[in-house]
Order: sequence, then structure tokens, then C-alpha cells
Amino acid sequence: MMDEIAPIRQPMHRWALALLFLIISTPQILQAGDWAVDTSLGISEGGTWRSHLLVERLLGESSHIYTGLGQTRVDSDDLALDTRSLSLGGGHRLNENVSLGSWYERWGRSGDISSDSLNGRLSWRPGPYRLSLVPGFRWVTLHAGAPAAGPNGQGGGPPDHVDLPPVREGSDGEELAEDFDLLSRSLGLRFGRELGEDWRLRVSATWYDYDKDAATLATREGVENLSLSALTLAQGFSEHRYGLGVSWSFDEWRELGLDLGRDKSAVDGLYSDTLSLRYLTPVGRQWDMELELGAARTEGFGRSWFSGVHLSWYP
Repeated sequence: MMDEIAPIRQPMHRWALALLFLIISTPQILQAGDWAVDTSLGISEGGTWRSHLLVERLLGESSHIYTGLGQTRVDSDDLALDTRSLSLGGGHRLNENVSLGSWYERWGRSGDISSDSLNGRLSWRPGPYRLSLVPGFRWVTLHAGAPAAGPNGQGGGPPDHVDLPPVREGSDGEELAEDFDLLSRSLGLRFGRELGEDWRLRVSATWYDYDKDAATLATREGVENLSLSALTLAQGFSEHRYGLGVSWSFDEWRELGLDLGRDKSAVDGLYSDTLSLRYLTPVGRQWDMELELGAARTEGFGRSWFSGVHLSWYP
């Protein structure tokens, strides 16, 4: 199975998929339909900024396509890096209860890490329930470079306050003299339940499987052969993620939500927990705004705060 799907990581295959999507979708985009534009901006304690822009096109009553651009920037005394993302996707409702969707995302930082992911979604909505199955594949390359030994990966000894994975002495992990390629397969389950007219409950779980031991990145080989930027970004590789959320619509347009999440890193085995509060309200006839405030805590690194604002425009 690995040999059958691994070739899609080649650039020609990757951009051929994006080109095929554009060729199929362009005639439909030019037809009459409804637009939606979403933009978001978030900031986390420690100097992390996140921004995202998504443009969605509704194609009749049953289908939609979208494209999105994103950027994350870390700017602190110890580390300065940014990543970019490009996403293409769409969905189609087969009937009142069943819908399908798929999307592609390209993410990374030139010279440090590159990632291509393909995901699908099958949703079933019987009455007040909603069930979704979300399988996915992700191809990642961490590029060999300057050792993770100083600010911005430029050598000179590790900085005191950068959250590097712990070095595991005596590991027999894979040597990292060259680029480290990793294939991740994931399976997500989503469950939703409407609790009367005003309340909704959401539960989610996603499990990840890798073709190589991701913990190799936390060994001395990883620290000595990969850049600090690559190792920092690689800490987002998960073993599993769980989520629980509840929302309350206190009138036709306004909503208050509370979300809990737990993530286990596949690299260092540490758990991260998040808690966030969201408030959604209209601002004018064609705009919605969502405000978010939350806290995150990772084992051994303490608590940090994050916030964000999300705007949706319906021209």
C-alpha cells in the first residue's frame, strides 16, 4: 500500500492534482451562484501570529468548492520562522442526509519542512444526529540542514527557552544524515447532536499512523541533523487528538461555544490540552464575526494564551 500511494509526493503529481481541480471547477465558478469569503487572524502568547483567507463558491443547492491561503509566523527572541499553506477542496450533498467532501493542502517552510495532505469526508445526518468519517494521508519531508543548535537553527548552542523535544540518549532510531520522509495515515470520527432548538454537542477523535517512528526526531540524530525550525514545526505531528464542544444559540443569529481538546505528540509523547470560548454574532447585513479566547497547556512547558477574530462576508 505504501508503494502505491507514495509517488503522489512528487511535485509533478502534486501540481497536476491542483491543475485538474482548477480545470474542472473554472467553468462552474463563472456560472451564477453564491460567494462566501472568510478571513481570520489569531495571536498566541510568545509571538505567534496566524492568518487565513478562504474563498468559497456555492454551485447550486448541493455543491461547493473553495480555495484557501494561510500563514503562521513565530517572532520571538529565540526563533523567527513562518509557514505558508494552500488548500483546495469541495463537497457535494447527495441527498438530505448524506454528503461527501475532499480537500488537498500544501503546507510548509522552504528549506525546512514540506507537507502535502489529501483528506476525504463522508457525512450522514439522520434527524438530530450528525456522523462523519474523515480519512486522510499526509506526505511530509523534513529537510536536513543546519543543526538545531541555536537561534534560527544557525548553530552556537541551543537557546534556553525554545521548546525542543527532549534528546533521547542511546536511541537506536533511524539516522538522519539525509532528508527525513514521513507518511502519515489518519482516521477521524465526528459526532454531533442537536439538543433541542438551541444547544448542540460535538465530539471528535482522530488517530494517526506513521510509516516511520516519529520519535526518531526527538533523538540526538534528529537534533544534530535537522534545523531548529524543522524540529519546532515537527512537534505538531500527533499520535491522536480528541475534542469535545458545546454551543448555545441564544437567538437566531448569535451563538456562544465552549471547546476542549487534547493532543498527544507522536514526537515526544507529551500531552497538550486546550480550552477556548467562542462568540459568534452578525455585524451588518452581510457580515458575521466570531471572537475566540483560549488557553493551551503542554506537559513541561506551562500554560499559554491565544485569541483570534474570524470574519465572514456574504456578498
